[in-house]
Amino acid sequence: MLLNKLAIAPALIRHRRYSPKPHEFTSTLNYLWFDPDQLVDITNDCSLWSTDHWNVLKLSKNDFLNMYHGSIRDRVEKAILQNNHLHLRPDWQIRVLALPRCLGFRFNSVVFYFVLNKAGKPLFILSEITNTPWN
Repeated sequence: MLLNKLAIAPALIRHRRYSPKPHEFTSTLNYLWFDPDQLVDITNDCSLWSTDHWNVLKLSKNDFLNMYHGSIRDRVEKAILQNNHLHLRPDWQIRVLALPRCLGFRFNSVVFYFVLNKAGKPLFILSEITNTPWN
């Protein structure tokens, strides 16, 4: 499953806030597990998806690790290099677990980037928190 280029991953989301006013909810969201190196091929398979223009679902590299430049692979490598002083090997693969933009809206409280060896074993898991007031 880890080496699939595209999969749907249902996730149970729980949120609880205590101040300024108590609030909580639980919801199920369908995350996408995808190979960012195959992003164009994935979105070309269906007319409801795109990478570079508005659509029902949109997966744009600009929605991921936007503090870096380049492809998603380049951005993940820069983050790992900055934090672990390692370069990605050419045979390592990346998978992203995230929500696509839906009808133009982006709600990705956390994005996970998995770096896998060629056998599919996770080597790194990088998380990007995107719903904090200081980003």
